[in-house]
Amino acid sequence: MNTLVKHISIVSTLGLMALGTATYANAQTMQGYSMDQPRVKQADVDWKFDPNRHERRRHKDDRFRFYFSGFWYPEPYWMGYGLAINPRVSCGEGRAIVRDRGFYRVRTVECRGRTYTYLGRRHGDAFRVLVSSRSGRIVDVDPI
Repeated sequence: MNTLVKHISIVSTLGLMALGTATYANAQTMQGYSMDQPRVKQADVDWKFDPNRHERRRHKDDRFRFYFSGFWYPEPYWMGYGLAINPRVSCGEGRAIVRDRGFYRVRTVECRGRTYTYLGRRHGDAFRVLVSSRSGRIVDVDPI
């Protein structure tokens, strides 16, 4: 009798697991997610620029950092709205921002935290330049 109870409990456990898996897969499909569709939204190739809703420039700026089809935009509109993007400026982009503001022989001191620190020269004098890692703006310039 014990082996019969043991086999019945194993079969019922397997049946409940199969039912639970099917319910979970159905719930995922109902939410719009399935294993066939990726969760990351791709760029919309049919996206068109609307001058009433979007801004664009021909040249990169500290505000216009996203490039698409020949123009720089402040936000990646063509990717869709509400996407989580990494808005931080890279260390190399920060160095280029400092160089574009008139400094030469720019060297990286530190690229961690809220501000990146660079050493640069301008008009023969040495300066310590702090750049915001989030916006790419020059926060402080101190002579050395």
